[in-house]
Amino acid sequence: MVNPLLDEAGLFDEKIFTLQQKNLASYIKSIQDNKRSYVAMQIQSAYYTDVVQATPQMGTPEDVLALDRAEVTAYYHQMLAQDEVLITINGEVDPMQVEADCQASLNLVARPAQKWQLYYQQALLPAVIRKVEKQVLNQSKLDFVFALNYQHPAENYAAILFNTLFGASPLSKLFVNIREKQSMAYYASSSLNAFTNSLLIQTGIEGRNAKKVEMLVLEQLTSIIAGDFSAQELQMAKEEIITAWESQLDSQGNDLNQKNLNHFLNRQSDYATRVAKLQAVTKAQVQAVAQKARLQAVYLLDGQED
Repeated sequence: MVNPLLDEAGLFDEKIFTLQQKNLASYIKSIQDNKRSYVAMQIQSAYYTDVVQATPQMGTPEDVLALDRAEVTAYYHQMLAQDEVLITINGEVDPMQVEADCQASLNLVARPAQKWQLYYQQALLPAVIRKVEKQVLNQSKLDFVFALNYQHPAENYAAILFNTLFGASPLSKLFVNIREKQSMAYYASSSLNAFTNSLLIQTGIEGRNAKKVEMLVLEQLTSIIAGDFSAQELQMAKEEIITAWESQLDSQGNDLNQKNLNHFLNRQSDYATRVAKLQAVTKAQVQAVAQKARLQAVYLLDGQED
């Protein structure tokens, strides 16, 4: 990272730069070719009013291919000179030796810590955004975005449980009632974005069933708001989340990610603390988060067989 191949003009080697540019553009395009991922990106672009939030994390193939070698090289040097450096190491090491090695390789100098604005709160839209796109596909995709607007960090764990009960589990209402009982979806799931207070619902359906599936999704939300889940179901959801957390304890990568996240959020959060806070969540708290959900965007990729 600190000793890239540069040409005589001090720029990234043109041949390697062009190769990596094309590779990244091809990779982004391959993600877009996955229709489930494609619709998720399309509804994100339709929903968010902020251009940064609306743009896919890695940009578009066109964005990548338009990058200028001189500008990218200049940004690289700016990054090394100005950006905050966070080094997290996991394992049996000599901290003093690691610090010395990092200092020698990165030539670190004191720089002010940056204030990170990790959360994005978007005002509710005046009307639900609806987009329909037709493509030659065997299976249609119907996605929804709900705004939650819950309070950080007081309702974080209630939001995680709401998501699990709603659609992030094989025992969730979306999976059981829409996919299994009604057979109206090939898949139906939800995912929580805690940094934007939003919930993404993804379904694979027959295009002609779009209105019925939307009605069923809203019915599952209403069911949770009404408290139509037992104490046993709530505890099973907690245990499922805890099991997932336990499995992550065996991964050094996940451990490092958790420590980095704690740093950026300026918090102290270990496994035992997270489990205790999750177990303390009540049924009423889950209902309270569910009540804040507001449908904001619907995107139908209508598959028309050739």
